[in-house]
Amino acid sequence: MGAITIKQFGGIIPRTSRRLIPEQAAQIAVNCRLSDGELVPFKQPKSVYNSDKQGPLLSIYRAYENGNYAWMTWPYDVDVVKAPLYGKARWCFTGDGEPRIAALSDITSGGGNNYPAVAYTLGTPRPVTAPAVSSSGGSGAVVDRYYVYTFVASWDGIEFEGGSSPISTVVSGRVDGTWSITGMDATPPNSGSATGVYASGETEFTTSDNHWLRVGEQVVIAGNTLTVTAVSAANKFKVQGNYASATTWERKAPFPGTITKRLYRTTGSTGQFQLVAENITGTSYTDTLMDDAIPGDELISSDWDMPPVGLKGLFILPSGALAGFDGNKLRFSEPYQPHAWPDSYGLVCDYPIVSAAHFGVGIAIGTESTPYIVTGVVPGQMSMERWSEVYPCLSKRSMVSLGNAALYASNAGLISISQAGVNVWTLPFFTKYEFEAYAPETMISVVSENRLYVHYNNGQQQCLIFNLLGDTPYLTAAHFEADDLYVDDVSGGLYFSSESKVYQFDPSDGYAMDQDWMSREIVLPKPANIGAARVNFDLAIDPVQQAAIEAERAAAVAYNTPLLASGNLYGAWNARGYGRAARWNGSVLMSVPDAPPANEVTFQLYTESYSGEMPLRFARTVTDNRPFNLPSGYKTNSIAVRVISQCRIKSIELGGTKSDLATTG
Repeated sequence: MGAITIKQFGGIIPRTSRRLIPEQAAQIAVNCRLSDGELVPFKQPKSVYNSDKQGPLLSIYRAYENGNYAWMTWPYDVDVVKAPLYGKARWCFTGDGEPRIAALSDITSGGGNNYPAVAYTLGTPRPVTAPAVSSSGGSGAVVDRYYVYTFVASWDGIEFEGGSSPISTVVSGRVDGTWSITGMDATPPNSGSATGVYASGETEFTTSDNHWLRVGEQVVIAGNTLTVTAVSAANKFKVQGNYASATTWERKAPFPGTITKRLYRTTGSTGQFQLVAENITGTSYTDTLMDDAIPGDELISSDWDMPPVGLKGLFILPSGALAGFDGNKLRFSEPYQPHAWPDSYGLVCDYPIVSAAHFGVGIAIGTESTPYIVTGVVPGQMSMERWSEVYPCLSKRSMVSLGNAALYASNAGLISISQAGVNVWTLPFFTKYEFEAYAPETMISVVSENRLYVHYNNGQQQCLIFNLLGDTPYLTAAHFEADDLYVDDVSGGLYFSSESKVYQFDPSDGYAMDQDWMSREIVLPKPANIGAARVNFDLAIDPVQQAAIEAERAAAVAYNTPLLASGNLYGAWNARGYGRAARWNGSVLMSVPDAPPANEVTFQLYTESYSGEMPLRFARTVTDNRPFNLPSGYKTNSIAVRVISQCRIKSIELGGTKSDLATTG
């Protein structure tokens, strides 16, 4: 018989039978990078961070500024974006109490690997009391005026202005008269005194001043972080539990910077509110300025609200606006004003939103039922279309943007939403029934270096990897346990969390993973005996280096064995005199280096049986590129080969005899 040569190694197509998949495709392709057609294993993940927080860590993010960085981690679902603020590095996040914002110095304040250490409430509240206005004196023309005021948080060169107060009643007076504005609200506090009454499992606090708290925000009372469960009045709020003995409260996330007021009035015939004064700290102000003397900046924040307490799924749009969702409402901030979220910008879906993401010039929304497509650029001028087919989004963290489309996990497969519409993106790879076996409700998706990574946990934690280069994506898989996937904003590299640690996937350094690749079922022209094979591969490590590492490992094991048998590793405090131990508060055991990669390939041959199955016929550990014999005494209609190795594999050759292999290229 002639020779069979496998030179191109492709991915898997689970929906297609093993003998009908394309020539280069595979039945198994695990831990294979497949970047150049040859079999190249991914590198073993590298530990880069160990959080002090108890895992599993469901959210990880690396905040980076001017060469400094900090890993933020949470044991619950949190979304983080870098705020679109000119010249200022700030990070906004939702899912950890009310929406919050922090600088890198805040995130790392206090030390310890439990970041973010400090964060602030994102947004500035609007006043609730209209100003009282009176006018006296003057001799000029009589005019009618209205007044409003706003709160402004000034924080390290950033100003977050909130929505305007209710409008004052109209007051007539002389243009050159004295206008007295009184009754303005005091600026919102970050803490205060309170009296608590416990009843029916909750404590209701009456505060000395207006507290400006909302249901769902977090407060610290008696050293405990609690969630506000009810707000019955401007000076009353409730929390669960008995805290009646407490006399003070404070925000878990305070308002940033210093809050003052800006005062606006209608001027002349324009009917627009224009700035009169700013940096007002009290509750009253005397206005004696003529129209041509006021600063005159127009009020633009009249409808700016704080982001909803329950905002989720934070992401950023090309317009500089932030977006997220709350219940069944998609919400937007003002462009480049991450603290300002006008309620009028919201778009309401018929079903609760599970996840959302930006693509091209649109937004994809996955709900508990049908998907939606939002088109437009500027918040307040966007339109929404409901798709007719029911593709429920089963996992919030499965939503990911591919640039020109967004994907999310449904029971039918990964659903693509783009300007072209909605379709089942994974249909070339999976039927609906096959995809459901991958537990789509557990999926987490990210894109890194032209690959889509979709991690799932159906009892066997694994990651589907779709290579996005070329016209047709191909699919492989990788074995690693992950609680979250994250693509770094700066490097573009892929990281994942497992329990309380963060790992880098496929780092540039380190040893290779064990890759596992199995060919399609190769149907022979007629029954034959495959009697010889050859695997062409590169060594995974220099043999001299491999031997040195193995010698170091053997020496460490030999040194440690008697110490382990003695049971005294001097690991306890005061077990030895101060300064006499080899390591601070450690043991005297010698560190054992990781095992080096093996310069070998496990080769397996499978042949068709009468039942139609393909049992293992032969297995061998291959240590060089020379041909080797396969079993004789049988004939088969079809074969498949499988290779497991840490080495780069260039080709696999099969033939009736060794002489057949000599004709292959």
